[in-house]
This record gives sequence, structure tokens and C-alpha cells, in this order.
Amino acid sequence: MKNEPYIAALNGALLSFQMIEEALKICVGLSYEIIRATAPSPIVFRFNPVAVVNAPLGKLIKMFSEVTANDELVNDLRKVIEWRNFCAHNAFAHEFLNRASKSPFKSHPAEDVKAIVKFSANLVERLGNEMKLIREIHVAVIEKKNKSLLTKQAPNNWVNQTAGSSVALIAASSVAAAGYPWRLQNT
Repeated sequence: MKNEPYIAALNGALLSFQMIEEALKICVGLSYEIIRATAPSPIVFRFNPVAVVNAPLGKLIKMFSEVTANDELVNDLRKVIEWRNFCAHNAFAHEFLNRASKSPFKSHPAEDVKAIVKFSANLVERLGNEMKLIREIHVAVIEKKNKSLLTKQAPNNWVNQTAGSSVALIAASSVAAAGYPWRLQNT
């Protein structure tokens, strides 16, 4: 490779962007489940988990902005969209075209990409903090709802034996489908 530091920095950036997307999916998915579980009757909140899982970064940031009060984090997340799109869709072609001075893109040295990696790592950490808070609320809300469902639907002896177990919580969950990133077990 002609510009190995640049390629290495791109790989780090792409990893950071993937972590941001994954964290956003978890935050949005958990938040949507909390909203659904706490909506008073006759109000219902429906969401499509597959739409969350398949959403691109810009859409995930919009979804997240609708369920968080952390406007500073949302604004900082918006700053990485253009960089993410460049790195994901154009950076490698840019590197190879740049060797022949034929790249239509602005030149970005490895230092620029390393700076966005550092900025993105900070976003990942901040999203991790948000995720932890949302997870705590989710556990409290969903566990309370699931215990209530178990009390209504199962024999008392079964409820008393299993209500605190993860098996009971999974069995009682209305969206126990595996494959959604916010459906983490024992985390």
C-alpha cells in the first residue's frame, strides 16, 4: 500500500462509525420498548424493530434525537455523518485515485482521519453512558411489566419460582426475538 497510515486510519474510522451505529440502535430500541411499555391505555406505541436495525446513520441520529434530551450529543453525532459517508463510500477509491492526482475529492491526510477517529471514540464513550442509563430504566420498566404479565398469565407457583429469572423475563417479553442489538442478555 502506498499510504498505509491513511488506510490504517480509515479502518479505525470505519470501526468507530460502526460502533456509533450499533450504540444508536441499542439506545433507540431500548427507548422505544420503554415508551411502548409505559404508554397508558388506550394509547399504543408501535415500532418496527427491523426498521431500527436497518436504519442508516442519519436516520438513527434522527430517531435518537426524538428520544433523548442530550442535544449536545445529538449535534456532535450529526457532525460525523459526512465523514462516515466519505470513509464508507469514497475513501479507498480516493486513496487510489489520489496516487494519479485524479481524485475528485478534497485531500484528507491520515492526521485528519485520525482526528475524526478520536472524535468518534469520544462519541462512542458518550453513547455508552447514555446506553447504560437507558438500560437501567429499561430493566426496571420491562421487569415490572413482565412480572405483572406473569402474574396475570401464569400459575402463582410458576411466577414465584421464575419471576426473577432471565428465562421468565424473556418468555414474557412481547419482543423476545433474537437478532435485535438491544436484546442483550445479562448485560
